[in-house]
Amino acid sequence: MTTNYAMPHVIFAKTVPETIPEWCPANEMFSNETCERTCDDPNTCISATSRSETEQCICVGNYLRQQGQCIPLNLCNCFVADKGGVLMVGDFYINSGCTRRSTCQNNRIIEASYQCSVHATCTERSGVRKCYCNQNYQGDGVTCRHNCFVADIGSVLGVSTVLKEGHFYINSRCTRKSTCRNSRLVDESYQCSSHATCATRSGVRKCYCNQNYEGNGVTCTSLPKDCHELYVSGTRSDGVYTIYPDGWPSGIQVYCEMESNGGGWTVSFANN
Repeated sequence: MTTNYAMPHVIFAKTVPETIPEWCPANEMFSNETCERTCDDPNTCISATSRSETEQCICVGNYLRQQGQCIPLNLCNCFVADKGGVLMVGDFYINSGCTRRSTCQNNRIIEASYQCSVHATCTERSGVRKCYCNQNYQGDGVTCRHNCFVADIGSVLGVSTVLKEGHFYINSRCTRKSTCRNSRLVDESYQCSSHATCATRSGVRKCYCNQNYEGNGVTCTSLPKDCHELYVSGTRSDGVYTIYPDGWPSGIQVYCEMESNGGGWTVSFANN
């Protein structure tokens, strides 16, 4: 009987006359050795069982047997049966049901339970199977938050930490404004006018113009005390206007003469 050995890319073949050539998998070779080392017990030689012939496939060099495959010694303990392969240090593998995560740490497999968020889907993308957050959500798949989630919204809105479309949130110092637009959180700087106060009113925190000023809190203009202030600010037509005299609890309506005698005259109360 003539026996030939071929060793391209550590794949070995044995040719037996009048039989189909038999091949050893990668990292294995034909040998009449009666034992080989395994990942489970690298220091003990056990009987080789990969073939029934006198010569059998055994792992070459520093490769050890692990569930039917030959694994490099330095990666031996990071073999994952479900994957049918070895993980590099730091890599992970999620099983088909996304219920278990296997991670290679210090050449050891660390098994941990794994569960998708209710806002995630177990699927494979770019060769990586894991939990992926659904549309309009972001996170690692185990935890998914809506894109319009605001972490420090807390005591202001109370019942919800997710902004509705078009709604906004001002942080506690009135320095940042977060608005939900097209299911995305848009953050921008925010600053109160020098004539405004950062406060929460009716559950809404924002900048509110101080007394005798009006505006959106970011821009505040003084309320006119009399017709003369209206004239100075650019009002040039005679008519009824609201003024806010010092000491008055609220505005009052008066008739202002703006077109004669230099303008800015308070002629009478509008209801007289």
